[in-house]
Amino acid sequence: MYEENVKKCIALAMGAVMLMPVTAFAAEDEPTLISTQEVALSPSGANTRSAETKEFTLSTYEDNGRTVYSFDVEDEEYRQAAMEYINELTGDPGPTPQTRGILQPGESEYHNDTQYDGDAMSYAWKRNTAGQTDNNFEGGQSSLWSGSGNCDYIVLNQGISVSGIAVSISWPPSVSGSGSSASWQSQPVYDNVAGASFNGLVVGGTAFSCTFSENGDVYVGSRIYRPTTTIKFSYFS
Repeated sequence: MYEENVKKCIALAMGAVMLMPVTAFAAEDEPTLISTQEVALSPSGANTRSAETKEFTLSTYEDNGRTVYSFDVEDEEYRQAAMEYINELTGDPGPTPQTRGILQPGESEYHNDTQYDGDAMSYAWKRNTAGQTDNNFEGGQSSLWSGSGNCDYIVLNQGISVSGIAVSISWPPSVSGSGSSASWQSQPVYDNVAGASFNGLVVGGTAFSCTFSENGDVYVGSRIYRPTTTIKFSYFS
């Protein structure tokens, strides 16, 4: 395995990098409502004043190959709790000791990131599990508006950029193709808290690194808040 990776590095140094053309995927169809349910939340975060548990409506959609979650939470004290609930729905395991760098088949690596832009917040997590000849990614993202009043809407974005030799990207079920980069964008979510899953992404070929950039564009009046998370997997460090 070590000798094979050394050969890959030599090939890169000799200029043998062959990246496929960029392919981008964007949401085109209206999202399909899967379900709505009432969820009991307790306020969380440093600025909470109430200990009262309240119920809020969680809507689940299918949006061009992604499961999207939308929380109708007008009360500012409960938005952080709603975001954490969405993270659990996407399967976020939280940081655990895992292998970093070059992965043997079956080994996994986890990263997460949190970013702010004014009163908007974005969070993302990713886990890569190595296969025999590819890398298999799963994860999720969430965004919220923590300012006073309600935002107009949130648009979720997911993107990946891969460097390597003859890499390919498969992003089922309805967004798939090959290339060195791909992206997905949700339809507008008209709530203060939103999130989406990130599953079924397979990167084939000889990947040297995979970088994920995700954000929730939070629209409030004439302003757009864009906290952007960045997660990078590197296979030679």
